[in-house]
Amino acid sequence: AIMLRLIKKHSSGKLNMNDKLEAQFYEFMMNGGETGIISSRTIEQHKSAIRNELRDAHSKIKILKALRFLATQLDDLNRAAENCARFAAFITSREMGRSLDRSIYDAKEISVNFNKKGSGATFLLRPGQTVVGNVASFLSGLGRAFIIFWGAGVQGLTNISRASKRHPAKAFVPFATLFLLGVINVYLAMNDDDDDDDDKEKKGKTGYFDLPTATRRSNILFKAGDSWIAIPLSIEYRAIYGMGELMMSVIGGKEHLTDAELAHAIAGQVTQVLPIDFMEGGGGHAIIPSAIKPWMEAYVMNESWTGLPIYKDTAFNKEMPEWTKAYPRDNKYLVNLAAALNEATGGDKYTKGAVDINPSQLGYMLNGYFGGISSTIDRMTKLAATASGDMEYDPSSLPVLNRFIKAGDERTEYRAVNREYARLEEEYNVVAGRLRGYENDTDNGIFNFAEKIDFLENSPEYRRYLIFGDYKQEIDDLYQERKEAATEEERKQIESEINELKRMLVEEVEATRNRE
Repeated sequence: AIMLRLIKKHSSGKLNMNDKLEAQFYEFMMNGGETGIISSRTIEQHKSAIRNELRDAHSKIKILKALRFLATQLDDLNRAAENCARFAAFITSREMGRSLDRSIYDAKEISVNFNKKGSGATFLLRPGQTVVGNVASFLSGLGRAFIIFWGAGVQGLTNISRASKRHPAKAFVPFATLFLLGVINVYLAMNDDDDDDDDKEKKGKTGYFDLPTATRRSNILFKAGDSWIAIPLSIEYRAIYGMGELMMSVIGGKEHLTDAELAHAIAGQVTQVLPIDFMEGGGGHAIIPSAIKPWMEAYVMNESWTGLPIYKDTAFNKEMPEWTKAYPRDNKYLVNLAAALNEATGGDKYTKGAVDINPSQLGYMLNGYFGGISSTIDRMTKLAATASGDMEYDPSSLPVLNRFIKAGDERTEYRAVNREYARLEEEYNVVAGRLRGYENDTDNGIFNFAEKIDFLENSPEYRRYLIFGDYKQEIDDLYQERKEAATEEERKQIESEINELKRMLVEEVEATRNRE
């Protein structure tokens, strides 16, 4: 709030030079302490900008003025958030007796310095260059050419490595603290009554483990009513914090991972500190050039960088119109537009038209290529739809606050249950195959397999096999009913029953594991 006030006073030229803090802020701003995008305009571009300013100032269209005012306020909020740490570093550096130039440098380097670009491939194959130097130049040039945040990743890794090397004891303290915070957060969630609540009719409530894995391991989370307050962590810190979160989730039985899956999850935490996270989204996303990444994720992979699906893609909706595959929290205006185009070109709710657009893919593409502008417009339209009652309340629809308020959705609530169900189904099929083979061989006079049958029937795998068998037929019947559902409401009701049965199955299996 103080930073926002200082920015507004500086913009209007009203900083009080007799006030120590305001004088320091003036010194900070006038010497380049604020780090952001720098652009040089030609004379013609300046003239055009001035004409646009005058036109907007005298415009009778109030909506344009309102949008411009809103954009200015959002920009000031963003600048305030960005410069809090930088200005604090500047003041601290000055109080330590450092020069003005050094203090400005300290302010820029306290976080990613977006005015620092690096040399890229400038020194590749230059006379006297070493093999290591050529490799580094090649990778740097490749990263700068194809990965948007390559420079930020290199700076972050460099800064944290330099600090750890110079002050290993001081670096260990925040790392150990964040690891323990990850453990404590999961422990508190495991003992939270709401998270263990068997009443699945709770609407609007999000348990800790209903949140996406990427959200849980990138933020320190606090329960706030039916949602969660998130304190975002830097890339380097979230790697350590997430390791503690992962460890406690596995030990506490909230995530059942094989040795290979656990190794994969640990590697995913560690590689976050690299300029390219090779395990992003479960792997495969990092090597995609930024220029085509949104398109690849939306139209080829149907998976965002967090590992969540972008639209519903199930066996029963393959031939349905694309707009019916959107999630409830997707932009309603894009969904309605896609539905209207589909109907206008010969389609209906159950038939594809000549123009069949997937609104989830389109929305993801727009946000991916146009960044903050598109996502802000998207959230504002969702906020309007929520206010009018056309859309359920969703914290992610709140501009600015969406970064600090988290909640689960249809894609995440039963994700862990479905993943465990798939694992149990695979084990069921393996045990069933072994059992059939042993019984056939025993019937054919190979009696030494009788012992193996006895051993198998007394194993934990067999107990899970029996439990799964008790639920399997009913779940399969519901899947068939869902395919034949006449209305969307009926389909959703059957899907809810399937998810509930799966949850009961997983909980019963978990209870047997605890007794073993």
